[in-house]
Amino acid sequence: TYNKLAHASNLIRAGARFIAANTDKTLPVENTLDPGAGSIVNFLITSSGKEPDAIIGKPNPYILELALRINNLSKDEVLIVGDRLDTDIQLGVNTGVDTLLVLTGVSKLEDIERESVSPTFVAKNLMAFINDYLELFSSD
Repeated sequence: TYNKLAHASNLIRAGARFIAANTDKTLPVENTLDPGAGSIVNFLITSSGKEPDAIIGKPNPYILELALRINNLSKDEVLIVGDRLDTDIQLGVNTGVDTLLVLTGVSKLEDIERESVSPTFVAKNLMAFINDYLELFSSD
C-alpha cells in the first residue's frame, strides 16, 4: 500500500539499508504487463533520494553464483532461460553462463539489435528450443 511505501522511503532516508530483489520494471502476466519489483525500487529511489545498497537478484551474479555453489554445478552445466534482455540475459552474461532468450515475454527479437547484451540462443519459446535441440543431436 502507499502507506507501506511511504514508511519504507522514510526508513531509507533515516539510514536503513536499501536492498532490492531485482529491477524488472514490468512482469508479464497473461496478456499484459504488470508493474514489477523495479517499479517499486524506482519509487523508493525517487522518494528517498537514495540508490539501493545492493541488488541481490537479476542481473547481479550473487544469486546465481550462490545457486551454483549450493547445487555443486559448474557454469557450463547451466542455461539461463528468460524473456528479458536487461535482467535475465544480463544475469547470464554477468555470470559467464549460456543464455536463452524466449520471445514469449518482454523482449522481442528486434530488441537484441538495440541492446548491448546478446543471448547465446534465441527461440520462439522453450518448447521450440527443446525440439530444435533434440532434432540437432538426434541426427548424429
